[in-house]
Amino acid sequence: MTILEQRKEQLLTTLLRAVVILGAIAYVPSMFAALREELYTLAIIDTLAYIIIALAVFYPKTSYQVRLFLTIFVLLLMGGAVFIYTGTEGAGFIWLLCAVVISALFGKVAGIVISIAVSEGIMILYGVFVYYDIIDQNTTMIGLFAISANFLLIAITLSLITYQLLKVLKEELNIREELLQFMDHRVKNNLQTIESLIALEGSTSSDCERLSRRVAAISAANELFMADPSDPEVDLFDLIKGMLRAGIDSVEGEGKIFLSSERITEIAVGLSDIIRGLTPYGPIKVSLKALQSSESTENSGTVELDIQLNHFSTTPESPDELFENELIPEEWIRINPEKKRVAILIPSEKL
Repeated sequence: MTILEQRKEQLLTTLLRAVVILGAIAYVPSMFAALREELYTLAIIDTLAYIIIALAVFYPKTSYQVRLFLTIFVLLLMGGAVFIYTGTEGAGFIWLLCAVVISALFGKVAGIVISIAVSEGIMILYGVFVYYDIIDQNTTMIGLFAISANFLLIAITLSLITYQLLKVLKEELNIREELLQFMDHRVKNNLQTIESLIALEGSTSSDCERLSRRVAAISAANELFMADPSDPEVDLFDLIKGMLRAGIDSVEGEGKIFLSSERITEIAVGLSDIIRGLTPYGPIKVSLKALQSSESTENSGTVELDIQLNHFSTTPESPDELFENELIPEEWIRINPEKKRVAILIPSEKL
């Protein structure tokens, strides 16, 4: 799914939720007016339309395409009903025009054509009913023809403008995505070059080994973030897994959290130093757990890394006695020698 499609889905969901909330306010006077005028069919259609939109919003398994179809269907249904009952003096053509605009914003060309065709068909049907005295309205054929022609012109104009604007926006987003991919590729190449240069300086040096490990952590953080730049939520599971020794250490649980690209890099390097410092007390078993507000108001939106060690028997006064750490704040670290555990609490950046 592209960034534009994600934004469309989010916008449609927000719009429908607003319609449901505001529609509840408008529903009561609308029903009162319809029942007072003995427009029972219109009252039934209003109720059915409101129920359909409410189900489309709050039923969790409803897909984006189904929500869009139901929204346009309800708008056409409401527009047709209001137009048939109130004629050219009512707001029916406004509902129909709204269906066309929604189709242009969220749908495809076929949806736009169908919405315009159905709207014009409703007006033609209304004209047939008036001509054969099936309904009693004072609308003239010339007036109806003028409204239909103007509606068609406005609907096509708005659709073309919306479609072209979205097309330009999509092209701009594609260019941005290609640029991000290019930058990601260059960053990866540069990091690999740095690792190679460090290796040439001397693989036996502890400083070179630490520097190489940190560069690898930065590379892992960059790859994790660039996997989906539009989503600020990252899973620390993937980050931790790349730092552990295959076949010796293990990680389990879910560590989804909101972090900026800069913060991911700092935390990745800091965790790399900590895990490296704890390897003599291993094998290491890391359990990830998201702390909810019901568990702790202080650590709401926090991910806990619970590191279990097998050979941990010392009683350090500070984390510095166990591992080198410059980027993870000490207040995030909890040491429990009795249970042979080190807990690291990483707070989310999103409230």
